[in-house]
Amino acid sequence: MSGYIDSMKYDDGIYLGSDKIWSEDPKAPWKGAREVPWTEPGLKIVRLALLPPDFPLPYYDVSYCLGMVGEEHVKVIDCPIMIDGRTWKTDFYKWGKGAGVYVKNLGIFDEDVIRWRV
Repeated sequence: MSGYIDSMKYDDGIYLGSDKIWSEDPKAPWKGAREVPWTEPGLKIVRLALLPPDFPLPYYDVSYCLGMVGEEHVKVIDCPIMIDGRTWKTDFYKWGKGAGVYVKNLGIFDEDVIRWRV
């Protein structure tokens, strides 16, 4: 999947993302999508949006998590609520270890998956 999920629609029907322009809503495939746990077999996370922390706390809140199971678009419903911006990779590995999931296989660390909002 290419492009960002975050976008704004303008009156002329054009969607503008961080560095992309679409004629159709890039979030459309996930509207009405099935909700799955992050331990779903075959899950590949394609977008994880994080909201910035409130000073002085270093924790990001998860805005949304979208993924694919095979060719099916899905919403991931049980992502961690808060992620430490300093140790986020380690936190994800610990989170996965506790549930018996190898987090790297989910695609969380792939380029353009995590969207750090500012």
